[in-house]
Amino acid sequence: MKTFQSGLAALFTIVFALTASAQPSGVFRFLSADVMNVLESYQAMTGLKLVITPHVHQAKITLESQVPTSAQEAARMIERALIDQAGVVITPLGDGKVSVTQNDALAREAIRRIARNESPTIQYEVRGEVSWVGRDGKYVEGGKRTSGFTVCVKGSQWAITVFPSNWPTRIRFDKEVPVPILSTMASDGTYGYDFRRYSSNEVHGTQVADRWLSESPAGKGSTRELYPLWYAFASHNYCRSLTNDNILPLEPGSPPMRGVLRTNTIFPHLPASIIGTNAKQTLRWDLTTTSFTNVFGLSLPAEVVAGYTTIFNSREPWSTVVLKVHEVRPRCAITSFAPDLNNERTDIRDWTYNNGNPPHAAHFVTNRWPADAEVKASYFR
Repeated sequence: MKTFQSGLAALFTIVFALTASAQPSGVFRFLSADVMNVLESYQAMTGLKLVITPHVHQAKITLESQVPTSAQEAARMIERALIDQAGVVITPLGDGKVSVTQNDALAREAIRRIARNESPTIQYEVRGEVSWVGRDGKYVEGGKRTSGFTVCVKGSQWAITVFPSNWPTRIRFDKEVPVPILSTMASDGTYGYDFRRYSSNEVHGTQVADRWLSESPAGKGSTRELYPLWYAFASHNYCRSLTNDNILPLEPGSPPMRGVLRTNTIFPHLPASIIGTNAKQTLRWDLTTTSFTNVFGLSLPAEVVAGYTTIFNSREPWSTVVLKVHEVRPRCAITSFAPDLNNERTDIRDWTYNNGNPPHAAHFVTNRWPADAEVKASYFR
C-alpha cells in the first residue's frame, strides 16, 4: 500500500483552493491528467488519507466543472470520473481514510467505451432491507412485514426486486393473500414490467406478470414497497424531466399526486423529499430521505421513510415504508432488465395497446414475453 502526504497535482487547474474545513465554490478542470495526480488533488480537497493498492494502473482523466462547484460535489465528480474513465474505485474506510483500488472489469469497460467514444452510463446496485407497517386492519397477526431488496440501475434501465422474509398472514375478501417468493418491477428503457413468483398454484399459476409502455411504474403492480424503492434509487431520469406539480404516485393503483418533489443537490439528484395529495386533498403521501451515503462518486439514499395518511380521519399514517441500505456496488449483476420467466408458465397482462373503453390489457398464458405483433393481434382481432 502507499499513501499521499500532501501537494496538488501539476495538471490540475483550479480556480480556488478547496479544503476540508471550508466549502467555497469555484470551477475546475483536468485535461488528460494522470490518475495519481487526480488522486493527489482529491486528497488535497477532501483532507482524506488515501490508501492505494499497488495494482492501480495509470490512465488519463478529463473532467471539467461547467458551473461553480462546492468541494463536496467536486469530490463526488472526481470519484465518478475515476470509475468511468479508469475503473478506479474509492471506498471509505473510516477514521479519515479511504481505499483506492482497481476494478479490472470496470477498467476494461472504460477502455472499450473510450475507444468507441461512448459516454459513460450511470450504473450501480443497491441491497438492503425494507419494512412495511400497515394500520388498515387487514392483517391477522400484526401489521409489519419485512423483506430484503435489490435495486439495479443502468442508465435509463432499472430493476427492483423485493424478497419477502417475514410477511404476516393477510386477509382480503375473506381469503388469505398468497405471499410471493419475489416481487420485481423493472424497465428496459422502453417497457415497464411487474413480475411476481409464487411457491404454490394459488394465483393463475406460480408466475404473474404485467407489461406496459413506459420507463416509470405508471401506477402498475401490487407490492407497495416497490414504489418508495423506485423513487429512492431509480427515479433520476424522471426527476430531471419533472416540470409541474403532477407527481407519480407513491403506491400502486393510485392516480398521480399533486404536490412537491425536492431532489438532492448532488448527482444523481435523487429525491430528498416528496409531499403529495390526491385531487380532493383527503389523502396524503410523503417520502423523506433521512440520510444519504456518498460512494463511487454517487450520492445515494442510505435510509428512507415513506407514509400514507388520511388527512382528516387519522393522526398516524395508515401505512409506513422504511428502507435501509446495507450494500452499494458499482456494477449491476443482471444483464437483462426484462424479468426472466425461466421458461415457466406465466399469466401475463400486456397494456401496450390499452386503448379500449374502459382501457384493458391483452391476456396471455405463456412461458415467454409475447412479441409486439402477437400483442397487437390480440387487441385487434
